[in-house]
Amino acid sequence: MSRRRTRNARPAVPARGRAPPHPDPRGYQQERAALQRAYRERLRGDNHLRHKADNDDQLELRVKGLKDELAHLRQRDEQTQRRLVVGMVAVLVGLVLVAAGILWFIDWRQRLATEQTAAATAEQVAEQQRLTTARIRDHLQQAVDATYERQRAAADEAQDWQQRERLRQVAAAQRDAQRARIDDLAASFAEIERQGQASEIFQELTRILDAQGIDAGLAYVETKRSGIYERVRQRRTAEQARNRDELLPLLTSAKLYAAKGDANQARQTYAEVLALEPDWPEALDSLRWFLIDQGDVGRVRGTLIKAAQDYREAHRIAERARTLEPQNPYREQIVALAHERLGAVAVAQGRLDAAAAAYGAGLEIRERLAALDPANTQWQRDLSVSHNKLGDVAVAQGRLDDAAAAYGAELVTAKRLAALDPANTQWQRDLSISHDKLGEVAVAQGRLDAAAAAYGAGLEISKRLAALDPANTEWQRDLYASHWRLADLAERRGEADAAMAHWRQAHALLQGIVDRGLHVSPEDRGYLDQLTLRLRLIDAPAAVAAEFERQLADDPDDPQRYVEAQALYHEVLHDFAAAHRVTAAWVARHPDDLAVRCNLAETLLTSGQTAAARDALAALLGPATATPALPPETMAALRLLELAALTRLAGDGDAAATAALPARRAELRALLDAQPDDFALGWTFDGTRHYLATDPAFAPHRDALSMLFAAADQGRDTLRAQLRRAP
Repeated sequence: MSRRRTRNARPAVPARGRAPPHPDPRGYQQERAALQRAYRERLRGDNHLRHKADNDDQLELRVKGLKDELAHLRQRDEQTQRRLVVGMVAVLVGLVLVAAGILWFIDWRQRLATEQTAAATAEQVAEQQRLTTARIRDHLQQAVDATYERQRAAADEAQDWQQRERLRQVAAAQRDAQRARIDDLAASFAEIERQGQASEIFQELTRILDAQGIDAGLAYVETKRSGIYERVRQRRTAEQARNRDELLPLLTSAKLYAAKGDANQARQTYAEVLALEPDWPEALDSLRWFLIDQGDVGRVRGTLIKAAQDYREAHRIAERARTLEPQNPYREQIVALAHERLGAVAVAQGRLDAAAAAYGAGLEIRERLAALDPANTQWQRDLSVSHNKLGDVAVAQGRLDDAAAAYGAELVTAKRLAALDPANTQWQRDLSISHDKLGEVAVAQGRLDAAAAAYGAGLEISKRLAALDPANTEWQRDLYASHWRLADLAERRGEADAAMAHWRQAHALLQGIVDRGLHVSPEDRGYLDQLTLRLRLIDAPAAVAAEFERQLADDPDDPQRYVEAQALYHEVLHDFAAAHRVTAAWVARHPDDLAVRCNLAETLLTSGQTAAARDALAALLGPATATPALPPETMAALRLLELAALTRLAGDGDAAATAALPARRAELRALLDAQPDDFALGWTFDGTRHYLATDPAFAPHRDALSMLFAAADQGRDTLRAQLRRAP
């Protein structure tokens, strides 16, 4: 019975130890010796060296000898290896050269085949193009001939033989001209195909023209027209957008140069950017505002020629931008602004006709915009501004009726805006200014009641605004200016009490601005001094006049003090003796002062020295060789004074004066006849009229002379009519 192997049992492993002894040791040794001898013999047969040593010394010698032999063998082996490497490299080079030759041959064969194929293809294409060109030429010829036949048939239907002949000649001329262009047109198709410029649509068109004729080709093109345009526009827009994205930093740099005050570099950069993108709206807008700003600076600095150049260039650019976007109202608004700036610089240069033209062009645009959108309050206000500026130019040109019409149109718009938003203080102030402008024109036209109504309406608005903000200097100034206008108007109307009240109000308001520490311009300080003096003249005119005369004695060459003292004595105080004293002293020191010599003649008359006045007036009105030429308004005023003196002397029985009166009246009428319709004397005659009204010597002639001097205040025609009524 076999023993069962347990789970952990292992197979038996033979024990390690020396091999068991050979069963035939002697035979084994002999066999080994025979094998060794056979091995040595084989080595000798293979020419392998074998060195035998009997002792250690021989062994050492043998080893040393072997070293030399081994070195020689190693050298031979290295030479063999080098020859082997060189041979292998030569083989590889040869293989490469052979492969290159094979590849060159293959490429040459391919190029030759390609050239042969291309030549054959080119010949086929050329032949096809020749055929296509010939066929297209035939189709074009047929179309031209058909058109000619239609025109010839239409000519034959004309009733008049001359008309028929003329139409036939026209048809023949058109046919000949079209035939002359047929070859070039037909050849152009082939040329485009040859250069590889033809699109798929063009190639198809060529095929259709070749196969079906012109009408079919045109019908095909019409089906592609909108698509072609759209693709071209899209490509152009995309390219344009890329260019502008790249140019945007340069455009921004132009704005930065302008902001830092380097106008020349800004101009150059704008020019460079727009040379590349001339239709870029953003660049055009930026340059236009830059030019307007530069023009504004030029106007302030007084370089008006440069300002005008900048404004003209801004206007040109605005017009270009409007051309690019003709339906954009903003472009219209900017063009109107450019016109306004051109008008402003023309006013500064004194070119009022050019200013009126520029403002008028801007007004036309703003009227169109205002009508387009009545709810756009900015456009409505712009329209009001244009009317105002045209009114200002008309006033400067003396066209008072045109000025009144312009200011009236401005008032209509200003009223509409003010009613639309009563809380808008700017619009309320615009309305006040409109009333004041109308009042000023009414004063110039002599319509004093209308002026009072206009000034009164402006005053009420100024009062409301000033009450809203007592610290607002502009509104406070508007209020004192309104009182000033009404005071001056009241004096013109002879309303002394009303004038005094307004003068005091104006003074109190302006003094209050100063007292509260609000900003006061040098101009306003001058006005305050004038108001202070005016009130002193009202309250104590004699004292002021005496003070002026003392100051004139301290400085006898002060023309301002002379004028103030003389006017105060003569026109306000009616102290004619004092007026004559001051004037005579001035003439004694300044005998060549022609204006004061005229005053002297008047003071001689009003101080009762009538004969001396006549002689002084005769000297002033004598030949030009005796006296420098006087302006017409001064000549007319002196003639009136002469008539008054001669009338007084004639009344006293002076025969020469009586005889001279008709001739002097005729001379004055002739002088007035030579003047324009708006001619005015420019003298007030307040003192003289007072003298004529109060001196007993003039009592017999007072009414006639009073009417004559009153007519002088009303213009040329009224004075001429009064002279005709005089005896």
